[in-house]
Amino acid sequence: MSGTDHRPPEPLWWDGETGPARPVKGSAATAAAWVAHRLGGGRMGALSTTDLAALGSVLLSYTLRPGQLIRDPARYPDGVWIIRRGAVEQSMDVGGQRLVVAVLRDGDLFGEIPVLTDEAVPSTARVLVPTSCLLLPQPALASLLARHPAITRLWLSGLASRFTTMRLRLLRTYPGPLPRRVARLLLDEMREGQVTLTQGTLAAMLGTARPSLNRVLQRFETDQLIALAYRRVTVVDRDRLAALANGELMDGDEAADEARGSIPPQGTTGKEIRR
Repeated sequence: MSGTDHRPPEPLWWDGETGPARPVKGSAATAAAWVAHRLGGGRMGALSTTDLAALGSVLLSYTLRPGQLIRDPARYPDGVWIIRRGAVEQSMDVGGQRLVVAVLRDGDLFGEIPVLTDEAVPSTARVLVPTSCLLLPQPALASLLARHPAITRLWLSGLASRFTTMRLRLLRTYPGPLPRRVARLLLDEMREGQVTLTQGTLAAMLGTARPSLNRVLQRFETDQLIALAYRRVTVVDRDRLAALANGELMDGDEAADEARGSIPPQGTTGKEIRR
């Protein structure tokens, strides 16, 4: 957060209607404690009541509609967003192809890196479902961190943890044959046995074409691993899907199974698969 000559934007940028920010409802101290917990990556750190009061005093609350953009590569960052309830898609344009970096959900943060570097980043944040968020506005956040070093330390610790988690997730998602990658992604994105993302979003998260993903999903459904519906994938057999994600179902004959598009039937053991 340098002294670069940027003019702060309006509190929120929409691609449609604009709605006013609201103060946090209920106890600001309770909201601040929850935000501190999320900033710290699940740890509260040694924040004093003064630190929490200062944090709660700058929080703004927003309710967002599906399809709205709350970050654009060409715009100066608004601040750090914390999702209370809902889902936000982060995507980037890579060689003319949309790549979904992550789908963020309850308790997740975004906007940290642009605020820290004082620069726009080449990614877009789009709301997927009705979402309520808290915003730590950039100008107020700069002052908050300068005056409350305990919050700064907590935030940097949480940021390092989130960066490590993202790197590990990318390493898990991209290597290996497409069926194995799809299985890993479905398990990562599953909530209460279901994945409520479109096939277009899932394909963009994998960096593959939608028809390629659809063929794998149809194969999974035929082999009774999942059930497909409009904008929904239901995981039917989590154990076998996890075995596929870990490479256990294709161990030894992986290339042949991949070419045939076959997955061993329910009840088949790893030893039988390897023949």
